[in-house]
Amino acid sequence: MHRVALIVAWSVFPLIFIGGLVTSKDAGLSVPDLAQQLRLQYVSLPPSTGSGIFFTSTRTAICVVRGLLTIVLAACAHYRQAPLVRYLGLSCLSMVVLQGVLGGLRVFC
Repeated sequence: MHRVALIVAWSVFPLIFIGGLVTSKDAGLSVPDLAQQLRLQYVSLPPSTGSGIFFTSTRTAICVVRGLLTIVLAACAHYRQAPLVRYLGLSCLSMVVLQGVLGGLRVFC
């Protein structure tokens, strides 16, 4: 449980780094639709690092991985820990889901 929590905590730093790149390259809304971004419709191999689509898609991929790690953390907390830790794991998961919903609404609206 401790290792999973550390992995989730350290996964914030790449997200902050790529978020700074997205902001500095002014690539915040490079992909017009979140569904197209999640299908990786705009990603090409090899990636064109000069386009904002590369930074936006990379940030989305890191967010998806972090969300999956948070689900693993919440599951570990639910099945193996005390009630307070279960509550904290569920609250972490709900905050990540809320953050994803708000990010998706920003793209759609």
